[in-house]
Amino acid sequence: MVKCDPESDSCPPPLKRWATRLYLTMATVIVFTAACDRSSREEPPPAPVSESDPLESPTPEKLAQSAKGYELYCWRERDQIWLTLMIGTNRNKSPEEVFGENHSTQTAGSLNVSSIVSLDAARSEIARLPRGEYLFIYGVRKSSGPELESAEIPQEVLDMVKDVAAECGIEVPQID
Repeated sequence: MVKCDPESDSCPPPLKRWATRLYLTMATVIVFTAACDRSSREEPPPAPVSESDPLESPTPEKLAQSAKGYELYCWRERDQIWLTLMIGTNRNKSPEEVFGENHSTQTAGSLNVSSIVSLDAARSEIARLPRGEYLFIYGVRKSSGPELESAEIPQEVLDMVKDVAAECGIEVPQID
């Protein structure tokens, strides 16, 4: 049997090709075996929720990530601040959508529309937004027309949203 080193020129050409093919086949098998072994490993468990964060519950139910962010509409009525949180879209909302009576929060990770009566409730609802999500705030007032009228955003709302955004990693262009 002829011994040869594939790197040297002392091997006959057919034997050198055979040694090269064997080397490439072994390298391919090793690479695929390593890749299969890595994909079969279990993922590490998620990090525990920080108990020091007052906005997080032990099993926080976060809302779904939205391609257009979320919109928070706020207005004053009878000396009280009212808010409506909804998924963002590329269109203007109608007064019925914002001021409607039949709003409810869905709890399956996504939100259609949520009417909120207190700043504390709004704080909890905004804290459910995913980290890095965008929140756009609109001050509005009720009108008799088919479109929403702009109004100033109450300072209490801006202060509350600023605090929650800082604590929960929410992006709010109006206050950044």
